[in-house]
Amino acid sequence: MTVIPNVLLVQTDKIMCDVAEGLQPHKNLARLEMKSYGGCRFPNWIVSLRHLKKLVILECQSCEQLLALGELPLLEKLHLESINSLKCIDHQFLNSNSRFGEEKIAFPNLKKLEIAKMRNLEEWNLTSTGCEGDGSNLKIMPVLRHLKLSECDKLETLPGTLLQSTTPVRRLSIKNCGILQQK
Repeated sequence: MTVIPNVLLVQTDKIMCDVAEGLQPHKNLARLEMKSYGGCRFPNWIVSLRHLKKLVILECQSCEQLLALGELPLLEKLHLESINSLKCIDHQFLNSNSRFGEEKIAFPNLKKLEIAKMRNLEEWNLTSTGCEGDGSNLKIMPVLRHLKLSECDKLETLPGTLLQSTTPVRRLSIKNCGILQQK
């Protein structure tokens, strides 16, 4: 049996990240699907795709953190599936550069959010905004209509902000999320 040294794995990950970062999709791209990307972090150019309406991220096993996808102003559909190294969805998912006193909307046009087969996702916490002040100037997913969660075995709770009356979720689907369904 051959043992692959950790140094080789780190170099391979760095090469994958560098190659992905070097890609420059057209700035008016409306739909993007990333499948089986092997890097530990997503390329930063994703959040610069200001015309993106649909984003699908599948089977990116090594990625440990999501980008500030909440900054994508036209994003309507987001599907995240089998990102098995991801343990937490936090405030960095919303936005990264709010300023004190400025009203900010994270995911201003997101209508459909699907999260599936996230076996190690334990926490989904959007309460901390990462900006100065108390974050009361941040609106989150104000037009979200459909939230679908499936096979998130370790997820314990949903963010309270998504279930408030100010978020017009019309369809909530939770399937095969053992801990979450017990509550």
